[in-house]
Amino acid sequence: MVCLRRTGLAIAAIFVAAAAWSPTLSAQEMKEGTWTGSIMTPDGPFDLEFDVTGSGEDLAITMTVIEAGESMPFDSVELNGDMLTLGFVLPAVTVTCELAANDEGGYEGECLGSDGQGGHMTMVPPGDG
Repeated sequence: MVCLRRTGLAIAAIFVAAAAWSPTLSAQEMKEGTWTGSIMTPDGPFDLEFDVTGSGEDLAITMTVIEAGESMPFDSVELNGDMLTLGFVLPAVTVTCELAANDEGGYEGECLGSDGQGGHMTMVPPGDG
């Protein structure tokens, strides 16, 4: 019985330590600057640039579709731990992107429009040089 109690306390200590560490992880911030990336849609791939500014609640991202030369700010930007949620409105379509952090320091995931169309988006952070 004593052995089980010690094991239970050890497991509880691990969870407490993990909980104490979690705020540090969820406070992750995106590197400011020009990110690159792409989106693969049913109409083909498109190269993108992302201007990332601010942090926390002031985090803002503007996306540029390179081929079209058109830019648009995301209406909603939320970074919560390893998940980046982006939203924007086009004429007659609302788009939401759910991107997860990857091992290279960027983000990738799916975007889905209210019209049922979607695509796979990637974001690559700016280099150090």
